Amino acid sequence: MSKWIILALVVLAVAILWRLSSRSIAPVTFTESSMFLRYGDCRLVLPLKRIERRHRTADALSIDRTFATLFNGYTLVDERVSMPENYTFGKATDAVVRAVFGLGSVESLAKNDKMEILEGVQANGAPLRVLAIFKGKSDLELLYPLNESLQNIVTQCLIEGKASEGATVLNHVVKEDDSEVPLSRWDQKLFELDILINKDM
Repeated sequence: MSKWIILALVVLAVAILWRLSSRSIAPVTFTESSMFLRYGDCRLVLPLKRIERRHRTADALSIDRTFATLFNGYTLVDERVSMPENYTFGKATDAVVRAVFGLGSVESLAKNDKMEILEGVQANGAPLRVLAIFKGKSDLELLYPLNESLQNIVTQCLIEGKASEGATVLNHVVKEDDSEVPLSRWDQKLFELDILINKDM
């Protein structure tokens, strides 16, 4: 075997190993009984009471929603939005979040290079906190609504990547108005005039 073939095989092996090692673990994943949060030194498991998955489409968008109910009765939505490669989000993430939830304005509460917690005020005057995970120009993941307790957990784990000290307790009492989850609204209007979503011609 010539030295050039051996060198090419070594280069190929190094490239494959580098690619595999550079793949990051998804920060939010689910099983039928747990929600896992992983980033940096943080590895957290939040047990679930119930989980439900739904899929829908809106024009070119593919929307996968996971409704995860924690043991205190609080329901979270993990929403993964993807588009074909020739479509891209034409605005910054905060503008996308503001538009799909109908928020008046949005401010950043915490962020790193991969994720950001955004807060805005809904039409009914209630605040809404959303974790936005940047996954590329054609993909976005949203975790919402975050109450104060969950916001603190998500900030420490997913934004700061800090290991949790001791057991994680969701010290939030679920109220009657917590039962309504404010779902995002992805519809045809977002494609008109390239407001938020662009199509490469």
